Amino acid sequence: MRAVLPAPVAREVDRLARGAHRRTAWAHHPLCGRYGEETLRLGRRVVCRGCALAALGALSGLGAALVLAPSPAMSALGCLALAAPAAVGLAVRLPKLATRALPGAALGASLGALVARPSLAALALVVALAVALLVHTAFYRRRGPDRSPCATCPERAQAPSCAGFAPLLRRERAFSRLAGRIISRGARL
Repeated sequence: MRAVLPAPVAREVDRLARGAHRRTAWAHHPLCGRYGEETLRLGRRVVCRGCALAALGALSGLGAALVLAPSPAMSALGCLALAAPAAVGLAVRLPKLATRALPGAALGASLGALVARPSLAALALVVALAVALLVHTAFYRRRGPDRSPCATCPERAQAPSCAGFAPLLRRERAFSRLAGRIISRGARL
């Protein structure tokens, strides 16, 4: 039989989880020096460089399209040129600027073109790019991340994790202990 948490206990655990994970790095890479080029430090946060470039590209593409208001044909050509490196990047590892920022700019520009000059062609472009982005993401996830820096790391066999994952592991363990206490306290009520 599956136990159901009382609503106040579930809300408290959810609040705790949001707080615990909000302070965690926003990067899908180990936080060690070997992956230093894959992350950006913004104050106390560590952010994935590829995700930051994709967001920056999307914002700049959106802004450019809103200001320039291109025709649907020009928008389609521009978006195709910007998104092309992502397709090549599936076969060959290209710089993140080409595989993250440019496709992000293409998607942002297509959305901006739709807002600036609403039309069926602009809507079709947005839908086509969104589908292409989903397909690209599926292929990228199947290929997996580049873990070559881990291959020669002396901490690779260290249990339970290397120094790059240690801060995340400590935070998860602390959250798990506290959530367990809250749940057991709530179950007794």
